[in-house]
Amino acid sequence: MNNKSKFAVALTSTVLVGTLAIGAVASAAGGGTSADGTDAGRQGLPHLTAQQKCDKQPEIASRVTTAKQRIEQRIAALQQRKDAADAAGHTERSARLQQHIDRLHKVETRIDTKYANYQTWVKANCPAA
Repeated sequence: MNNKSKFAVALTSTVLVGTLAIGAVASAAGGGTSADGTDAGRQGLPHLTAQQKCDKQPEIASRVTTAKQRIEQRIAALQQRKDAADAAGHTERSARLQQHIDRLHKVETRIDTKYANYQTWVKANCPAA
């Protein structure tokens, strides 16, 4: 067997072993439920009860407000950079910055939707709301 063939066999063996190892890790990390009834894919995070969700109203409102403020600040900073790129004639950079701005607008919309759904749930399920 010449050196070229030995190298090919060694490379193929290495790739095969690596593929099998990745498959084994992926199957070990599979879904399902754990022994305590929590979702195994959620890393053992407990589900909140309805009362706990009601009790967390101020915390959730605060987190939503903070997140929206940070997004607005980030959009403003990106818009300034985009304006500077437009002024300098950097069309590719400007397009990438616009993609970031659009993505942040989508995140902001998602936050608004989820928070509106939460508020609707609170009105229906929390007695002190």
